[in-house]
Amino acid sequence: AIISITIDTVNNKAFAGSFGGFMYIIELNGLPNSLTVIGTYVAYDKVEGIFVNGGICYLAERDYGLEIVNVSDYTFPVSISSANTPGEAFEVTVINNIAYVADGTAGVSIFDVSNNQNPLYVGTVDCVDAVVDICSSQSRIFTAESTYGVECLNILSPLSPGIIGSYKTPTSPFGVFSVNNVLYVANGSDGLTILSTT
Repeated sequence: AIISITIDTVNNKAFAGSFGGFMYIIELNGLPNSLTVIGTYVAYDKVEGIFVNGGICYLAERDYGLEIVNVSDYTFPVSISSANTPGEAFEVTVINNIAYVADGTAGVSIFDVSNNQNPLYVGTVDCVDAVVDICSSQSRIFTAESTYGVECLNILSPLSPGIIGSYKTPTSPFGVFSVNNVLYVANGSDGLTILSTT
């Protein structure tokens, strides 16, 4: 069962994570006629979230934590390093060598990944409820929180972000995505909630 996906639009590849702990690298150049799995990686746990930057892939693995994988050779992904997180890792985003992990009831866990071979745990930002998704936009990150809604964190001080805003959604959010100062929230039975972030 596929539970996460991200698209590398520069290299036209898809990265899909599975409940069974596999990450599949998929060639998209054959669309619309074909899709081809060109690489497979076996992770430690369920691949809940994926972030790709160049030839490096960051995985959020539910009960394990953060894993960093070299995918410069799509056919032969190789683990670089890994680190446990305090909570349950659901998603990860990386900005300027800092990884922010949506870490369930632990909040947002922060790692310095300037040296991918040795990710350093910096700390955790406490949130109102369990953080199940996270996304970034310029100098801010946004969380989707279990039974609460969304919160906005200012990351001008990247290792010590502060909460600067929040919004209580009608029902429990499952996902969040930001583009052009607009926040899109997958809001369960309430549908899609759209928020201005200017």
